[in-house]
Amino acid sequence: MKKLLIFLLSFFALFTITYTNSTVVHASKIKTEKGVNKKIAKDLKMAHGWADGSLDEDGNPTDNGTPDEEYAWSALVYKIKYYDDGDYLGDLRIYVRHEFLSLSKKERNAVIRTAMRYSYGAINDYYKMSYDDIKEGPITDIYVSQTPIGISKLSNHYKFKWYE
Repeated sequence: MKKLLIFLLSFFALFTITYTNSTVVHASKIKTEKGVNKKIAKDLKMAHGWADGSLDEDGNPTDNGTPDEEYAWSALVYKIKYYDDGDYLGDLRIYVRHEFLSLSKKERNAVIRTAMRYSYGAINDYYKMSYDDIKEGPITDIYVSQTPIGISKLSNHYKFKWYE
């Protein structure tokens, strides 16, 4: 009887510890995902400012700034969202403006690849990315408003299948 009682108490203690730890991990994951998305949004806002010349190189507002062509891609991207899937680097969802649809496939690929790489700084602040993570890249969905227009290929996450 004592052995049964000890076994049951041990089982419930282990169950409680496991349940509590999984809850903490889940809450931490959500907090971390929010942190990544907040940083991506801030970085993208800076890229928009540099692209249109409204920010100087230090990120300060300016009235007579010169647009920086290095950030021209950001004018077509209005939001990047990161989703932590738990097992892998995570997924990206890139929202583009309607003008994006007038680009050639080669130009679209270049814009999306640049947006993906631009988000890596924010992702790396919260999840340490290895060389292999960067080499493979996250699976990326591309949207105009709420309409999916493309997705990265499973064989190569830096190449895309367009839905048109």
